[in-house]
Amino acid sequence: MKLPWDIYREHMEVLGYGLPLWDPSPLEAQISKPSPPPAVTTEEISASPPLEIIAGSVLYPVSRGRFDILFNAMKLGDDQAWQPRGVPDDSQALQEFAGTTERRLLSAPTLVEDLQGLTSSNVVVKTTGGEVTDGAPIFAATTGGSIDLHSQASSGAFLETVDTPTSVSIHPQLFARVQSYMLKYHAGWMRMATSKYYLLLRDEDLYFVLGTVTTTRWLIGSYVRESNVARGGHLHSILPNLMSNRRDVTCAHYEAPTVHHGPICATSPMSNNQCLFAHYAKLKRRPARPAVKRLWHKIRLRLRGVARSIFVPQPKGHSQPSGRQYVVQSGQLVKEPVNILLEYILEEQPDADIAIASSLDIVEIFKACDTGIPYRENLRSALAALRPRIQVDRATRVGSLHLSNGLIPDSTV
Repeated sequence: MKLPWDIYREHMEVLGYGLPLWDPSPLEAQISKPSPPPAVTTEEISASPPLEIIAGSVLYPVSRGRFDILFNAMKLGDDQAWQPRGVPDDSQALQEFAGTTERRLLSAPTLVEDLQGLTSSNVVVKTTGGEVTDGAPIFAATTGGSIDLHSQASSGAFLETVDTPTSVSIHPQLFARVQSYMLKYHAGWMRMATSKYYLLLRDEDLYFVLGTVTTTRWLIGSYVRESNVARGGHLHSILPNLMSNRRDVTCAHYEAPTVHHGPICATSPMSNNQCLFAHYAKLKRRPARPAVKRLWHKIRLRLRGVARSIFVPQPKGHSQPSGRQYVVQSGQLVKEPVNILLEYILEEQPDADIAIASSLDIVEIFKACDTGIPYRENLRSALAALRPRIQVDRATRVGSLHLSNGLIPDSTV
């Protein structure tokens, strides 16, 4: 059975706002270690004031769907409020690397009207007043609203906000500089994580935050159908008001939904620092391989020819599943979307030793598709069907998507 935070993330990430955070509140600045060695002092791991997730934050996943901040690439190394764990050796702030200022690096705050009120996936919400559509606030105006969640799917998720969320991001024109910045300093980030804090991470476990969607008050939740219940069902739940702790849940045919709300931690009352979503970039290195193996891989791609597309077109009249169709399979572990994209780049381009991609790339690829962004289970086959162009820098051997001129049939460079 998938866990509530995994269900929430997989349903909400198809909305195109980036990584959905199960715990939007600022994070306690404390790294969990298996057993701190004598070289690491208590002061180095002591708790600091909560850290906000903002553009420039470098995140890594921890337990129960949470993420911790390793450091912030846009803040000075001696700024203890933002860098309680310090910064990697020989690091440089992103704005300095890009030859600009932090103010010019970031876009002006923009209201995200589509996320005001109720946002849901695989859920039809009803109250005593009838059906409620996405965007209509239902929890905030009551002291504990009684609602019905109806669904024909095996699981679903929902998000409720009181105030209109706000989006801030690094200017898209500077994303090329961000890619160069990651290429230069990513190895230092990994040394900090693994050597100083003994975190068992892979390259692709570090999330470089490109932009955020934040709000003040929120309620999020997810649910899953009981494994022994046939398709369809009805869930009745009394959900808490955003300012109270009232909770009384009963259900039929479904597990009781997992719901929580905040702000759990705010630097000041009504602070707009609760991070609902974060767009991010990742880097993945190909395992070392001899020249002969690289040549054989290139030959196989050439021989594959037209059959290089793993996606096999279905006969005319065959009903394709919707890109948003979602099926929970117990025990199935599906890779994170940008990790799938990184692997796709390395598989399709034998000349690339490093792949860099972002959640914004996924949005760009599928923005013209009627089905929208596919769920994780369908992402690899959807990429093979669209075959976005991949470019490889011959000097650095970095592969990335080339989307400025749209998708073109040939993915070779």
